[in-house]
Order: sequence, then structure tokens, then C-alpha cells
Amino acid sequence: MWNNAEVVALVDGQGFVRAISRNEEEAPIHDAIGHSLIEERVLEACKPAAREALDAALAGKEVRLEVGAIADDGHVFWSKVRLMPSPLPDLPVLLHTRRLPRSWDALSQREKDVIYALHEASMNPKRAAKQLGITLNTFNAHRRAISQKCDLRGVGEFWVFVERCR
Repeated sequence: MWNNAEVVALVDGQGFVRAISRNEEEAPIHDAIGHSLIEERVLEACKPAAREALDAALAGKEVRLEVGAIADDGHVFWSKVRLMPSPLPDLPVLLHTRRLPRSWDALSQREKDVIYALHEASMNPKRAAKQLGITLNTFNAHRRAISQKCDLRGVGEFWVFVERCR
């Protein structure tokens, strides 16, 4: 249905990848060691937030963000990224990223809000609808729209998709 590449990397103080672990067959970027992923791969619109997150991680904070990047084959993909301090002093940042499903970019911001609300409501649709200030019927309309845009067949695939977007 989609690839779900996960990457864990150690990054130096200038933002260059020095060590990496990933599931190779699904990684959208293969040549990463020694490169600045922020400067070379991150979309221009996401660079300020990525730089700010790197600075925060260097200052000892954990930061989560969503980042768009360019894959080796040129397509744009979106990932959930977590940057945090590393236990190694010469490689001060630990980066964990999980690629979002390819259809993530097709969703509107409100549809993404529905997915986020589901996560925050422990996957309970009634609580998620209440959190968003909408009725359960409106929530289900958003669910159907997400399923249609992402070519999800049935409620089961929808729940798997939502979990992959965590």
C-alpha cells in the first residue's frame, strides 16, 4: 500500500549526517552520510523550521516537526521528524524520522487535523470530533474524504493509515 521508511541518524553540530541506520529497501534518500540533509534535501519552505529544530536539539531540547524533502528520484516526500540530544558529545544530535504515506501531501490541513485529533484522542472518533468542535457526522465525512483521496478501501485500511501517520 505504501512505503514506511524509518531512519535513525547521528548528526554533528553543523547538521551533517555522520552515522545512519535505516531500512534500505524503503529509504527515499540513500546517500546521506557526510551530507547536510537540511541544506541539500529539505524543501525551501521547511528549512527555517528544520534549522530551528536542529538548534533546539543542540541546546538540549527534544523537537518534533513535519518536514518535506526531495528523494533521490526527485519526488517530494513528507516525514515526521524528531530531533533530540545524543549521548555522544562529538555527534550531539540524534535524529529519528518516519516517512509518511505518499498520499499525505494530497490531504487538506483540516483532514490532517482530523488525523492528529485521532492520535490525541487515543483513536476515539467521538473524542476526536469533540476536540475539533465538530459533530460525529462531520468527522465521518472527513474520514470518507481521507479514504477516497488516499485510495483506502474500508475502515480497516483507514485505521492502519492513521496509525502510520502517528
